[in-house]
Amino acid sequence: ARAFLRMRASQAGSIAEIVKDMNQQLTGDMTKSGRFMTLLLLNFDEGGRAVEWVRAGHDPGLLYDRATNQFWVLKGPGLALGIDSDYNFKSQKFDALKPGQIIILTTDGIFEGCNQAREMYGQDRLKIIVRENAGDSAEKILQRIVSDHSQFTGGIAKEDDATLVVIKIV
Repeated sequence: ARAFLRMRASQAGSIAEIVKDMNQQLTGDMTKSGRFMTLLLLNFDEGGRAVEWVRAGHDPGLLYDRATNQFWVLKGPGLALGIDSDYNFKSQKFDALKPGQIIILTTDGIFEGCNQAREMYGQDRLKIIVRENAGDSAEKILQRIVSDHSQFTGGIAKEDDATLVVIKIV
């Protein structure tokens, strides 16, 4: 999947077309197995003031604006890859990126990580860390979320992958 995405992304076409082509290839391999794959593909314009994305069954991203203390959900329709080869993916766009805004991308393993009492980490905890550290670099914000998540889960074995990306607009 990664190799096909890289190859297809190097060719002409919108990100919706890239995801559609990827889905068509994967569906042929995955249909009989019952497997699927989720994806959230983002593309930033060259000026860095707009982001376009396509969701393919993946959790939405979050965008935090420190100036307004608001979070936006980078949502939109999108079926997981490998389920329906004819599905038409649609891109979404946010075209008002400003310096200092933060985009957070996660897999569900971050939010669903549990502590000893079987409480989930959830989005609210992550949002608190982002708000409290919004003046720091993306790397420091990421480190603080990872540290807080690790303390919260207290060594409980992960039931799902936990991937995190933090992007800070400059």
